[in-house]
Amino acid sequence: MTDTTTPPTHLFADTFPEFAPYPDLILQLSGLLKRHLLHPGQLLVTAGEHNDRFYFIASGMIRGVYYIDTDIDNTITSWFEIEGGYVAIPHSYFNNEPSLESIEVLEAGEAFSVSRAELQQFQAANPAMGMVVRAIIIRYMVQMEHQLRALRLTTAKQRVDYFQQYFPSVYKRAALKHIASFLSMTPQTLSKIRNIRT
Repeated sequence: MTDTTTPPTHLFADTFPEFAPYPDLILQLSGLLKRHLLHPGQLLVTAGEHNDRFYFIASGMIRGVYYIDTDIDNTITSWFEIEGGYVAIPHSYFNNEPSLESIEVLEAGEAFSVSRAELQQFQAANPAMGMVVRAIIIRYMVQMEHQLRALRLTTAKQRVDYFQQYFPSVYKRAALKHIASFLSMTPQTLSKIRNIRT
């Protein structure tokens, strides 16, 4: 479901801290945002389509996912995002290419989005938006670095420990099979590691 309801300025600033220093920018941007009510299983982007909207996740949890063959249960989780995060498939959004992965909602929640064309025009007309985009990119790069490092650690336990340390909310909330898929292990292995600690 999509409508044009926008969040109060203070709520938007609390949820997306990169915007907090720029309340006037939030007011201007809010006129472009579309509101989305998120439902588990919903796809914000489907593999093969063009991702032409930039999403602000106000609540809930989503993941990037690759579907293997046509089996909807046979998937690879490529990343997670929760409230306060920003989502787009970079190669599709920036290069206007068909997306190689889907964006799937894992928890009910709320998101706001703006089209690529509108956001580009908005940034061109509002120089302060460049500072916000820079802060978003820095946060994204650091987060991706942590996710990649979690995948490169040698043992399954090291990967689980690292993921729990840097993504504690996702570790508590995401389904076992999705975390296991992201960490390149079976759900049984992840379950055993978790049970050792209890």
